[in-house]
Amino acid sequence: MYREGISCYSAFMVITSVYSGRLPASYEREERPKDEGPTPINVSMVFTSLNYFDVSKAALSTTFHLHMSWADTRLSVNGTDDHRVFYAHQVWTPPLVVNNANGGSANVLQDDSAPLKVLKDGTVIWIPRVAQRTACGFDIRYFPYDIQICYVEIGSWVHPTSDVTLRSVKSQGKNISLALYAGERQWGIMEKYLSVKTHSVAGGFGFNYSSLTYTFVFQRQTPFYTLLMLVPFCFLSFLLSGVFLIPFTRADKLLYSLAMLVSLSIFMVLLFSILPPVSSSDNFHLGNYMVSVITHGLSVIVLSVVLLCVHKYKEATEERGKTCSCTSLPSIDLVMSAVSAVVNIVLVAVYSTRLGEADSVLSQLQNP
Repeated sequence: MYREGISCYSAFMVITSVYSGRLPASYEREERPKDEGPTPINVSMVFTSLNYFDVSKAALSTTFHLHMSWADTRLSVNGTDDHRVFYAHQVWTPPLVVNNANGGSANVLQDDSAPLKVLKDGTVIWIPRVAQRTACGFDIRYFPYDIQICYVEIGSWVHPTSDVTLRSVKSQGKNISLALYAGERQWGIMEKYLSVKTHSVAGGFGFNYSSLTYTFVFQRQTPFYTLLMLVPFCFLSFLLSGVFLIPFTRADKLLYSLAMLVSLSIFMVLLFSILPPVSSSDNFHLGNYMVSVITHGLSVIVLSVVLLCVHKYKEATEERGKTCSCTSLPSIDLVMSAVSAVVNIVLVAVYSTRLGEADSVLSQLQNP
């Protein structure tokens, strides 16, 4: 066992001696490569995982790899080795930040353990792993069929555009590569809408800073909400119409409608418990639908009470041997049951039509 450990250590030292190189004596890590003009940084993003999508806190946590390359002629050599290996604490690396970071440190390049490959001509290739939490404004108008658009903005820190410029490079012909992404159960990525935009951000003292804005489009996976929330809620709303079919001689006629209304209210409480307190839009179609159903339920209860009072009055009148001129209550019940069912159908149709407009949020996307 001891000899195996020695052999492994020896192999590690051999590999290190072959692929690691020595820096020139005049090399200054704090100084950027000073060729003609600003130093261009080629950046490509490979998305790996969606850690969590916190709707209540309007925060998005993602993990991705940044494939970066730049030219540093100070590291060029005439040797026979194809490349050498250094680490971030040894050579100059572009200081980048996530401009829309939500909490924590904004510096995205703190992984000194990620090695850098330096080619003979001085081209530096660095692939750090980034796990970052960013702010994302949520639009819940079309919940649970909503589409959320979030941005990850990576910008230059310290160095203005006169020193460093960021350039987006496609990976396998895509703006954002999903080659390492395994998927997520609650949210799906609409790959055809992934994009990146190169621009500059105005800073203080008249300086501009280069920046890359990556656009992510997420679509909620709806089967859970459809089967366990919307279908039961719609079914209960139609059951409200059944209160008019219960004979007036049954004591539980009014109790039935109250039970339906309480059940609908419970569904509303469960819904609003999983939604954020604020949204980028003031309109909430599902909330409007549920409030309309609850209002309809209240009107059904009030009307049931009125009809029950009329029925009691009719019975009392007939017991005194008098004739009541009241309209036949069973026929009124049938009419009101049909009217209540039509109201529910109209509410469902209006809500479904508005949900069909969920793709309209994609119109705000700008072509990079």
